[in-house]
Amino acid sequence: MGKYLYRMADKSDVAGLVELEALLLEEIIQRTHIAHFQIDQAEIQRNIEQFIETQKMWFFIAVDDAGNGRQCVGFIGLTEAHALYTHGKYGIITEFYVRNAYRDKGVGNRLLQEALQFAQMQEWKRFEVTTPPLPEFENSLRFYTKNGFSITGGRKLKAEEKRQTR
Repeated sequence: MGKYLYRMADKSDVAGLVELEALLLEEIIQRTHIAHFQIDQAEIQRNIEQFIETQKMWFFIAVDDAGNGRQCVGFIGLTEAHALYTHGKYGIITEFYVRNAYRDKGVGNRLLQEALQFAQMQEWKRFEVTTPPLPEFENSLRFYTKNGFSITGGRKLKAEEKRQTR
């Protein structure tokens, strides 16, 4: 480990992104002991392909270039939103994951720097992120505050479409 490539993902990276997204969701479920998500890798793949093609989302990846067959070891997913309170457009970090073996090696910091540079190019006024559930992911909160994010308060809420079961 040690030599990593960082770049914007393209369609050739979809399989690696699907794997990392599934690992992220599984980790959240395992740590919280709550099945927050249904992990459907085929649906994740379709969404990633569509988001890359339509540029509704952008993904930056970290690739281990040292003998592991160029394994994708981390990613950050970004999307654009608009609001009056931000005075225009801003970015949202929707997903962020680094494989356990690659944590605390600077991979997450570098992915975040790639995202921040992209945000400047897009002229986003700010970046927002919601951490996974606390206190189980207190380390995520520390990572973001250490990297210049501040707590804005409130709680993340959701209303989901009811899925038909057969």
